Amino acid sequence: TEHHLIVIGVLAVGATAVPDGDHLPDPDLRIDRFGARLSVFHQEGRGYQSQADVDASGRGSEFTFIANPVLYMHVSHREGITHDVYLPIDILTSASTDALSAVSTASRDNESFTLDVTTTIPDTDDSRFLVRWGAHVEEELKSGRGGLGLSLDFADDNAQLVLAADAIVDVFDPVQYNGVDLGLTERLTLSMNASFSQLLSESTTLTIGYGLTGQIGHIHTPWNSVPREGGGRIGDLFPPSRLRNAATVRLAQAIPDSRTFFNAAYRFYIDDYGAIAHSAEGQITQYVTDDTWLRVGYRYHIQGAPYFFATSLPQGT
Repeated sequence: TEHHLIVIGVLAVGATAVPDGDHLPDPDLRIDRFGARLSVFHQEGRGYQSQADVDASGRGSEFTFIANPVLYMHVSHREGITHDVYLPIDILTSASTDALSAVSTASRDNESFTLDVTTTIPDTDDSRFLVRWGAHVEEELKSGRGGLGLSLDFADDNAQLVLAADAIVDVFDPVQYNGVDLGLTERLTLSMNASFSQLLSESTTLTIGYGLTGQIGHIHTPWNSVPREGGGRIGDLFPPSRLRNAATVRLAQAIPDSRTFFNAAYRFYIDDYGAIAHSAEGQITQYVTDDTWLRVGYRYHIQGAPYFFATSLPQGT
């Protein structure tokens, strides 16, 4: 499978300064920063789970085209409370659950909207409470999330520890690969995350993170299926729960004189299904003007299959 990711552009606008001599009262609520980004993702390939344009080997097209605009705002209160607001919008051609009927059309268009807000409440000079909340809406899925966290500064603000716990509830219509509609079902995801960041020098930062995630409910994708030996297909069969572990390490290096920034990261993933994954990525960002930058990135990912993976199943399974 081939993947291409292109970041088209970034726009950021800061708050407008008040001219000297004008003494206006501080507003109760103000937008300190606004940004917009557009990403385009294109994928080609074939797999046994897709039923679109199936070839002689039984593999269907996994073509997808995704346009992803994202809006961002940083909002602050006079009391010091701040909100980081993200509004991603995904416009997908292929790889969606769009309007499944008697014949699966899981490779048609779909749109999704997400609201993701993190509220930061100052406690002391070195600690803050975090409240995260939001929602996601698309044609066959609705979800809501909420979470709490704590951020602590150490070593004269040269180190930071962040602890957080989140819960996500998904409600969706699990229309099967053959068009059978079983009615609404749900999935619950609980996660606990910890990250530690250390300033190694004036221009170098190291971050280490770990996340533990548990899921119960309808976990698998309902419209996926695999062929049976001798003809016909069967839907995915997953255990009713899943426990996932992920550990990350990231190194960031800045070169202020040339306004160049390097990022390198590695992520290790393992779950109780037996799937193991390794991801490595690197990025170089070069500022051209104060508001314009160019970025080049590369990501390598390799992942093993869960213990119950199969490309075809015997009749009767």
